[in-house]
Amino acid sequence: MAVMRDQRPNILILMTDEQRFDQLGCINPSLHTPNLDRLAADGVLFENTYTTNPSCVPARASLMTGQYPSQCGVPTYVTYLPDHEKTFMTRLRDGGYTTAVVGKQHFGPTAIDKGYDYEEIIDPHFAPDNLAEHLGENSWFDYLAANGVSGLNDLAEPLFPFVQRWKADPGFHIDTHIGQQTLRWLREDRPHDKPWFMFSSFSGPHMPFDGLGLPHERWYDDTEIDMPQTTVEDLKNKPPHQMVAHGTTEPGALSDEQIRQARLSSHANVSLIDEQIGRMIDYLKAEDLYDQTLILFISDHGDYLGDFGKLGKSQCLAEVLIRIPLIYKPAGPTAAGVHHSAFVNLVDIAPTCMAAAKLDRPGEWLGRDLADVASNDDRPPAQPDRIYMEVGRIRGLRVGDWKISHYFERDYGELYDLASDPWEKNNLWASPQHFAKRESMRAMLLDEVMRLSPRHKAPWNDQSDPPSPEI
Repeated sequence: MAVMRDQRPNILILMTDEQRFDQLGCINPSLHTPNLDRLAADGVLFENTYTTNPSCVPARASLMTGQYPSQCGVPTYVTYLPDHEKTFMTRLRDGGYTTAVVGKQHFGPTAIDKGYDYEEIIDPHFAPDNLAEHLGENSWFDYLAANGVSGLNDLAEPLFPFVQRWKADPGFHIDTHIGQQTLRWLREDRPHDKPWFMFSSFSGPHMPFDGLGLPHERWYDDTEIDMPQTTVEDLKNKPPHQMVAHGTTEPGALSDEQIRQARLSSHANVSLIDEQIGRMIDYLKAEDLYDQTLILFISDHGDYLGDFGKLGKSQCLAEVLIRIPLIYKPAGPTAAGVHHSAFVNLVDIAPTCMAAAKLDRPGEWLGRDLADVASNDDRPPAQPDRIYMEVGRIRGLRVGDWKISHYFERDYGELYDLASDPWEKNNLWASPQHFAKRESMRAMLLDEVMRLSPRHKAPWNDQSDPPSPEI
């Protein structure tokens, strides 16, 4: 007697590292991303997507656990998931999915069960100087060594801070390797009798930007590269640490031409990744798997890319760092290229995957199923008109067009009216005319911080007579 295949959809997460919200061709004509554009045309592009933290490790921990970084114990780059936490990949595997990963994860030194049946984790952004000393660490290093590459000097040359020129075969690029290895798993190892989950996580376009020298650089005209809307002068009314080069180039140290070349280098890397994603899409369509697969494209955080005179990222909640791209392509009928304005973020990824897999989600998760958001069937607990964010000792909230950043034990902060100031040039924190707005925003932010507290709605005494009053 034939056994029916589990009819739940396959799930494919495509992730990049350090890709800004505006690095997609479907919203920025400076970018060449035809494959991501066609994915968006078959799904929903969420235009107001935020990371939970503008740093790799906490942002990814948040995505993997369905919790904010401060909830899952990973508030910074040098903190890692406690052993007792549970990834949504583990929940999918326990729920009957075959789970796999190729590429960057950034778990760090943790003993947590990552949740994969197949692991090909490749965390480095670039090759070491001497590959011979690192054989066996990951499949990319071994592939390079097997093809005669001795180290980083064979692949790229530095040009100026955070920017390199690629000088080797583009087949040696880490993002080419991740794309090819993902496609190999889909062709050779995916199950045919049960649903599968694949997390394909690219290293780029994270700095050092190495798209210069790739064939994809020729897809761009230098004179048409989009340039920053801000300058280093716009940092003067912001908190003082933003003038410090920590995780960034020195503010104001780069020329306009260097910024143009840095952007071109990043964009070209995005185009290489787009090309790899296109091959995956073509394979899924050729195998009649495309309509059976939920596809999510997302990044972990953004990059200054010359805004405020800097490259890189820092400990602040600037829109260019905190806003990211998100494409949701459902299994089954496509969503006809919807551009959605709802506020969503990384904690919505885990509930979306669990709902697609028809598995129960933990009650403490605050995220939403993107299918509900896309269909406007939006429900509490998350408020649809606001989005919470955090980094280090900073907590932030956007409500409509207003955004606040509160700094722990500091008398300064940030307040912006994004309707009139979308690039956050004019900090209204100290403006007497905006005192009432600042305090109302701070009260709403406090509500969100309290919402993250464990059992914050537990009754004082549910056995008292009369019952304890609602507070």
